[in-house]
Amino acid sequence: MKNILSIVIVLTSINLYSQELTNIKVTVPNKNDEVFIVGNQESLGDWNPSKIKMEKVSDFERELNLNLTYPATFKFTRGNWNSEGITGNFQNNPNCTLNSFKKQITYDIKGWADNYNSDYYKFSFELQKNYSEILQQERTIAISLPTNYNPKNKYSVVYVLDANTLLEPALINSKLLSKTDNIPESIIVGIYHNNRDNEVKPNLGYNSEIDENFLLDGTEKFKNYLFNELVTKISKEYNTTGYNTIIGHSDTGHFVLNLPFQKNNPFQGIIALSVNSESDFFKRKIKDYLKNQKETIFFGYGNFDNGFKELAIEIEKQIKENKLINDNLNVSGFNASHTQLPSLAMSSAIKFLYKDYKNFNNLLLSGTQSNLDMEKYVSDYIATNKKYGESISFTKDDLFTLIEISVEKNDRNLFRKLANYNSKQDDKIEKHLLFYFAKEIEDFESADKYLNEITESKEENDHDLVYFNLEHNYISYFLKKKNNPKQALEFLEKMINKSDKYKLEFSYAYARTGITNGIEKKKSKKYLKYCEQHFKENRIFDKNDINKLK
Repeated sequence: MKNILSIVIVLTSINLYSQELTNIKVTVPNKNDEVFIVGNQESLGDWNPSKIKMEKVSDFERELNLNLTYPATFKFTRGNWNSEGITGNFQNNPNCTLNSFKKQITYDIKGWADNYNSDYYKFSFELQKNYSEILQQERTIAISLPTNYNPKNKYSVVYVLDANTLLEPALINSKLLSKTDNIPESIIVGIYHNNRDNEVKPNLGYNSEIDENFLLDGTEKFKNYLFNELVTKISKEYNTTGYNTIIGHSDTGHFVLNLPFQKNNPFQGIIALSVNSESDFFKRKIKDYLKNQKETIFFGYGNFDNGFKELAIEIEKQIKENKLINDNLNVSGFNASHTQLPSLAMSSAIKFLYKDYKNFNNLLLSGTQSNLDMEKYVSDYIATNKKYGESISFTKDDLFTLIEISVEKNDRNLFRKLANYNSKQDDKIEKHLLFYFAKEIEDFESADKYLNEITESKEENDHDLVYFNLEHNYISYFLKKKNNPKQALEFLEKMINKSDKYKLEFSYAYARTGITNGIEKKKSKKYLKYCEQHFKENRIFDKNDINKLK
């Protein structure tokens, strides 16, 4: 079974010539920016950075209508390679690529390589100062809204303690994960401490007069500030889902692990890094709790973090020995010291807070594929993810992932259910891809159905796709998968009658298939003669190929 790389190769090999124009528009950082587009074909200047100039349509917009072949790969410059436009980020600015026709597409040029402003590459946040009635003092918090924030949409909220050290790795990883659709966008709230030792100091039982079931006085007040003031304030000022999560490290890591034991805990997700393990009472308490905890908890430790790794390692051992089984718990170790751990662990930790997002493994683990009701599955998926954001939907990309899973597992029944669901959608996975997948799992009935749809299609794009993948995707299906050259000829004759554009190439394919397999000799010679009389340069055959078949 070929992996996803094979599928990507199939897709990117579709080198179509579109008759329609693509409108490419860019937004620029400066009013006077002159923009050139440069890419892998004549209409894109053949990688000459000063050949194809875009038209100015407004102060901060430039555009061009182009007839492209696909895949189209390009960049933007101000006329030379030193002034390359930054559409990604300064450290990673890949080529822009279009694999198939789009009528209109817009790119945002954040800056130029020879004159970039570092502000473009920083993750921005707003500092706010608010007076706390509970703590009787002014507090400082940082607010970072999603890049595409829409006040009409609801968002989850990540609260970050120790903002002076944890906010940066939390922000960077959250933004990158959401940008790549590994997690949904969220609101990030950084919390700065006025007196960290007083606010989050663990009760480790050093004072025999204070019951270890309770937080220390300063910690109790800080907890009340979070529960009754800050979370309430954020929920009122922003449109939130109610899914609140919190991050802590070292003493604040110990603090956040105590929150589930507190009444009216508003946090459903917890990241606890480098948790102190000196208290035997706390260790017993947290171990019992983790067996059935409902919160999503990521427990991280550093291998070189003596005094702050032992509890996590004990719990990890219980998980490996199947003495502790809880899907809501993740314990992970990293080759890190105490101070190195947050930046190293943050990506995995934040991803686990959103463990149900784009998580399609349950479809395989459930063992219910044969009875799968896709409408219900999608409804359940959206309902499960609603806590992360109200705008989350089940997309064509998600369906594509499920189809890949069905092919990887060689599950024809699941593939057919997914393909049937696809047929009911407005934004469909195209039939050529479905044919490819059906071919890979040797679901000949489905593959033939998609081939019939392709041959009946009047869309020129369908003819283009057959032409550019004729040998390795279509003819090989009939000859290598089905060992049926007669069916190959039937398919090719339909394509000959459907496509004037590729009649020459399809005629040659018919002649070669018929002659080399010793079938339909008369008709094959007729098509070979047609190729000889109407020959023109093409990517399928030349005159020598014709002579070899005579």
